[in-house]
Amino acid sequence: MTGMTGMTGIPMDTAGMPTATATDRQAAAVEADPMDRVNLLAAATGQLVWTTTLAGAVEDSPSWRVFTGQNREQMLGWGWLWAVHADDRAELERAWTAARAANGSFAAEYRVRRHDGVYRHFMARGVPAAWAEEGTADTAEGGAIGWIGTSIDITERKEAEERLKASHEELRAILESITDAFFGLDAEWRFTYINAEAERVMGRPRKELLGKSILEVFPRVRDTTFYTEGRRAVAEWMAVELEEQIAETGKWVAVSAYPARDGGLLVYFRDITERKRADEERSRLEQRTYAALAALLEMAEALVRAPDELDVAGDEVEEMEEVAEAEAGVPGIGALGRRLAELTRQVLGCERVVLLAVDAATGRLRPLAGVGRYRYDEAIVRRELAGATLGDYLAADHVERLRVGEVMLTDLAVGPGGKRERTLFGARQVLVAPMRVGRELMGVLALDHVSDEHTYTVGELALAEAVAKLAALVIERERLLREREEARASAAALRQANQRLDEFLDVTSHELRTPLTVVKANVQILSRLSEAGTMQAQLTGRTLRQVDRLTRMVNDLLDVTRIQAGKLDLHLRQSDLAELVRETVEEQRQVTPERRIELAPAVRLDDGLPVRADADRIGQVLTNYLTNALKYSPAERPVWVELKRMDGMARVAVRDEGPGLAPEQQALVWERFHRAPGVEVQSGPHLGLGLGLFITRRIVERHGGAVGVESVPGQGCTFWFTLPLAT
Repeated sequence: MTGMTGMTGIPMDTAGMPTATATDRQAAAVEADPMDRVNLLAAATGQLVWTTTLAGAVEDSPSWRVFTGQNREQMLGWGWLWAVHADDRAELERAWTAARAANGSFAAEYRVRRHDGVYRHFMARGVPAAWAEEGTADTAEGGAIGWIGTSIDITERKEAEERLKASHEELRAILESITDAFFGLDAEWRFTYINAEAERVMGRPRKELLGKSILEVFPRVRDTTFYTEGRRAVAEWMAVELEEQIAETGKWVAVSAYPARDGGLLVYFRDITERKRADEERSRLEQRTYAALAALLEMAEALVRAPDELDVAGDEVEEMEEVAEAEAGVPGIGALGRRLAELTRQVLGCERVVLLAVDAATGRLRPLAGVGRYRYDEAIVRRELAGATLGDYLAADHVERLRVGEVMLTDLAVGPGGKRERTLFGARQVLVAPMRVGRELMGVLALDHVSDEHTYTVGELALAEAVAKLAALVIERERLLREREEARASAAALRQANQRLDEFLDVTSHELRTPLTVVKANVQILSRLSEAGTMQAQLTGRTLRQVDRLTRMVNDLLDVTRIQAGKLDLHLRQSDLAELVRETVEEQRQVTPERRIELAPAVRLDDGLPVRADADRIGQVLTNYLTNALKYSPAERPVWVELKRMDGMARVAVRDEGPGLAPEQQALVWERFHRAPGVEVQSGPHLGLGLGLFITRRIVERHGGAVGVESVPGQGCTFWFTLPLAT
């Protein structure tokens, strides 16, 4: 090897120094032709340098020839165009012609075929030039006699642009296809991009929004959480999430906003209007279910109260009682019947609710109680029903369906004869529920809504059925109480009346539990259909807990009735009180995992505490103490359970850290329906009847034990009971 090439492209000798011969040749070449200097620069920078005549014909370009592989003869004149991609030639010629016509600069992008057949992207720029050989006329005139320009390889840039464009198109396709709405805002909160879903949710076409400030298009945005949180997202460079209602459209959206590098905001949101409506509907359903259960409970409470404990609602009710009692063979239900009807109307939102007795012998209808949204006119209803039977309103098969206990929505526009024959307080569609005791149809509950288009839910039908059963029980109770009073003179008749009253209590127990069972089953179905962690799952779970509490309350009511009738049965057997206390405490811990219940025995529980007791009933007593302690003490404070052996007795105590009881209240808490004034529930449900401690005392006393309470106001309460130890 005689030499090598250095980084500058200048020939070097073996010592790395420029050879004298090479240097001399370069200097001579530059002096011979100034264009050679340009060609040398082109070779060093990798650009293609070219010159043309004034008409645009290329004279020569060594760099072009090297790149394209064309020889001098092939590229001269317009031959160079054959190295340009066929699709780019027409546009290139138009740009070149326009530049020559204007005698101005030239710029164009086109593809050039490399010597290996691969096309590369070039950006060509040229300007008019004034040069000529010395002594020619063109030089003397000093005008533009040709063009000089460069073509720069921009393939990498074009490919990067294409990749970026493809990326943008892919991103655009993604943003258009996602179910979430999306828009971008710049630093001035102007819309930079809006996808189709955002266009739909915002209710405005994109072309009206792009480039405009969101504050201009939606001026109320300034007063929203979205505006405040969006500004915080940009200022603190953080993501924010929120739910907001669009004032202009009324739609609810769940928003996720992220700061953009240019100081703007990227906003994803989805329409949750239907979910919000569903949540509201579920909330209304829960409230309505709770109201229905509370109404049933109040009805049941009224049912077990003694007759002298019922409130009298004034002269109107007294007059209704007198009228009802005047009806042959049909006991009146007075204020209680009216209360049943009123509660039903409130919960179901009815226009009217009427309780009608059916005479067993004649089948004739008699009004017992009724209420209406506006003034209820008893006289009008009585006049409409004068001499009427169920058969005057319903077809024979419908009457039979009532007799077997079916609730029906009937269209009174078509009577049993195929046309309207009678009307029931002017209503067309009436929901009719049978009032039955056992298999005997004692009457019907009839209700209607203002709109004939009302659709009755399963819960509404269940409530109507439950109220009808309760009303039947009220009628039956009144009849049995009257029979018992009439039979007091005869021991045999009294025994028979008491036996029938016992049977009635059994029926009452079944009828009170049935509607709660139906409601609980429906809520359990909803619970199974709900996804874990959702609002629906939380609502159904809460409703189930309320149903369980109400079931316990109904059981309390039945226990009170049994106690009053002397029918509270106990199943005594040898039991370990220590083990029973442990089990009950553990059950309550599982029911209320968020609360702390501490078992603090003062004796060795391993030794056991033998008692002769009804384990279920004693568990009921301790559960009542625990639920009261949890309800009336702060959620963050523990409840303590203590177990002691003392003088042949076992003593169980439950201590809380609640507000305590005043001395004058400590004796009253054991009475029926008593609630200590001024003592508010601090955690958990507020619903209660004030029966638990009354039942507790009777259960413990039946076991031969005693109950008591120790309290200092402001320092909590300790409720205790004792049971005799078994020998």
